[in-house]
Amino acid sequence: MKYFLWLYLANIINRVRWLGILTARVSLILLVVEHLILAQPVRPDYYAQVEHYINWTWVWWLVSLLLVFIPSEGFILNTLAMYKRDSFMRESIASKVLRLVKYVIKHDLLAMPYRKSLYQRLINPQRIKWICILMYCYDLYKGFARALRDFWLVIVAYAGFIVATWLYVKLTGVQLYYYPTIDHGMGWLIALASFLIFKVIFIPSFSVIKRIAIKLFIDLLRYKFGLGNLESKLDAKLATYEKGE
Repeated sequence: MKYFLWLYLANIINRVRWLGILTARVSLILLVVEHLILAQPVRPDYYAQVEHYINWTWVWWLVSLLLVFIPSEGFILNTLAMYKRDSFMRESIASKVLRLVKYVIKHDLLAMPYRKSLYQRLINPQRIKWICILMYCYDLYKGFARALRDFWLVIVAYAGFIVATWLYVKLTGVQLYYYPTIDHGMGWLIALASFLIFKVIFIPSFSVIKRIAIKLFIDLLRYKFGLGNLESKLDAKLATYEKGE
């Protein structure tokens, strides 16, 4: 019964998370529309009202992003399945009978020393907790990727608007009440472009950094489980057979 309650709760929570993602994406569209309403040569009379709505839309967007931190239904079900599987492997009658049979054969009949099973050596509650934390981080990444899917389009459109307005003012000399904001944004765009040029020239790509991280992780696992010593013993054993060549 408890499992079905968790299923119901996960489904309800997932709907709240989906609502937050949808609200965040709609808020970005509203922000674009509200800023375009204010893009007039002269400061409009309704400037204060629209600015008030813009501030509340930003608050709405930030609150919607907070809902993304709610775990998804898939994460909750995967976590339940992982702990349920671990409980079965450790506490179920079938696992206890199999462990007893193994102990009788290895210790009583073959007189072999006690050693933990492969599952007990690889899986423990601490590692399961870290696996769940990594799964939650990946779940957050997927949620924010969906919520911010249109954010980069808004940034590109806003950057294009800044550059076009800046060139228009420089070429025509027209007076715009919001030009100080455009000039300030142009400075940020120049700084960002300079950083991107520096990154392209001096910083390696993400794929290279990922390969380095994977290689370091594999070396850490080899050291953790003593695979390096095993490989050294294998090389030494092979050398005793191959030295005659």
